[in-house]
Amino acid sequence: MSLGAIDFGLIVDGAVIIVEATLHHLGIRKSTRALTQSEMDEEVFLSASKIRSSAAFGEIIILIVYIPILTLAGVEGKMFTPMAKTVGFAILGALILSLTYIPMMSALFLSKKISHKETFSDKMMNRLQKVYQPLLQKAIKIKYIIVSATAVVFLISAFIFKNMGRIYPAVAGR
Repeated sequence: MSLGAIDFGLIVDGAVIIVEATLHHLGIRKSTRALTQSEMDEEVFLSASKIRSSAAFGEIIILIVYIPILTLAGVEGKMFTPMAKTVGFAILGALILSLTYIPMMSALFLSKKISHKETFSDKMMNRLQKVYQPLLQKAIKIKYIIVSATAVVFLISAFIFKNMGRIYPAVAGR
């Protein structure tokens, strides 16, 4: 049951991705006038077609994960095969709906009046960008130093990890 419960939240993932992509696409438009239905259809089509392969591949990967569960035999097969089939059919249905029904409903029911009000999150992201942008520019200027320091830290971490749990003779004799 817990394996199935984890993935039932992923059923709506494709639909959420399509709607978010549509809202993002509408948000970056330069025009603030209300859209006609045909313009809205075109905007939804463009945004959904840009993200469609990513959403579909994400759901297909989840479907592939359940294939080994379908090969189980015995008690394990009797317990987990129905769950794997149920989740597989649900994700397949969600995939079909996210590529057909969700864009159509987005075109019909999302607001065609485009306005952008600066929210708290916009202000916060602008402040973070003011800090991040100069930091990124400095990091790009010293990229070889940063990559070298990262490699050194990785090698030190690998050495420490390799020796974790080892009892040294000097410590064991105490």
